[in-house]
Amino acid sequence: MKFFLFFCVILFTLSTEVLSHHPSRFTKRDNSTELPEFRRHSKRQNPFGKNRGGGGGGIDGFCKKSKKTPADGTQNRNGACVSTVLGELPSADKMVTCILTNPANGAQLKANTAFNVEMVIKNIQTGAFSDPAKEYYITGQTLNANGFIIGHTHVTIQQIDSPQTNNPPDPAVFAFFKGADQAADGQGKLTIPVDNGLPPGNYRICTLSSSLTHQSVIMPVAQRGSQDDCIRMKVK
Repeated sequence: MKFFLFFCVILFTLSTEVLSHHPSRFTKRDNSTELPEFRRHSKRQNPFGKNRGGGGGGIDGFCKKSKKTPADGTQNRNGACVSTVLGELPSADKMVTCILTNPANGAQLKANTAFNVEMVIKNIQTGAFSDPAKEYYITGQTLNANGFIIGHTHVTIQQIDSPQTNNPPDPAVFAFFKGADQAADGQGKLTIPVDNGLPPGNYRICTLSSSLTHQSVIMPVAQRGSQDDCIRMKVK
């Protein structure tokens, strides 16, 4: 009898020790349909506080698991991991929209002669941008008091094989690139001069709409029209 009682005491002691070291193995299973990984990455931090680059703000721990170098506000041509939160999204009735008005699609321009790229862009407070050399992607997208994205736009011109080409141009190669420093006028009109013109060839002209710290503008819904515009033209 004494031996049996001694054995029971030993068994109880061992069970208590296991439970104290591994309580999660013996607790009730979580009935949530969310994966722990999703819950951990769903926590958002204030985009205007510690949220800068890839250091530790934004989506908790995301860049700690990446093999990419954490972003630090500079433009890294080898790529980086940016943990900055997406930021504020406009309502669906305030999404960015743009159309190029000059040159016209299919236009023919004289080689090496100055011309203007003109557009009408709406639902964005243009002319605002951070220093791209040291403040690239450092904060999330922000809206102004009227609910419009604070940002800017660009014009990029690339040479293409022909107006009917099936070959996408190399995004690293362009004939002209310029950000619009000025704000659009009351009707959304913006003009960007191409002072030296272009050599002979076929070209694609596109706009690139961006938030304050240079990320592409982010819209609230997936099904929508494009926020940018492109045309094709010939220079002779």
